[in-house]
Amino acid sequence: MHPSHQKAREISAQRQEREREHQRWRDQHYPEELIPTSCATLSSNLTMSSPRELRKDYDGELIYKTTWSPPSAPTPLDDAASAAWNEWARSHCDLVREEMDELADEVGSITGKLERRLNQLSNEVKRLRKALKE
Repeated sequence: MHPSHQKAREISAQRQEREREHQRWRDQHYPEELIPTSCATLSSNLTMSSPRELRKDYDGELIYKTTWSPPSAPTPLDDAASAAWNEWARSHCDLVREEMDELADEVGSITGKLERRLNQLSNEVKRLRKALKE
């Protein structure tokens, strides 16, 4: 296995472990929060009518909204929830920053190797052109 592939797998494994830690933290602090799997379960339980069935019920009259009410103002979070959210957001940003730093280091390393190889090949081409001219 190529070292960069191994490094990518290690980074992926570390990220998955961190995500599991964050999920455990969220489960502990916000157990009633909907998680993506429960959202998927909810959406799979909904039955959708096909467009043909919807058109069949349309009688041709124009339908439009005659009134508009502005959306309600969002309710501010209390201090404890706000602090917990900020802590989670900061730690998530730190995780992403670490991963991006590792990725940038790996890309930089590979780019350096490619540049060195390109210089070697360029020098070899120059040497061979000189040899052909002689």
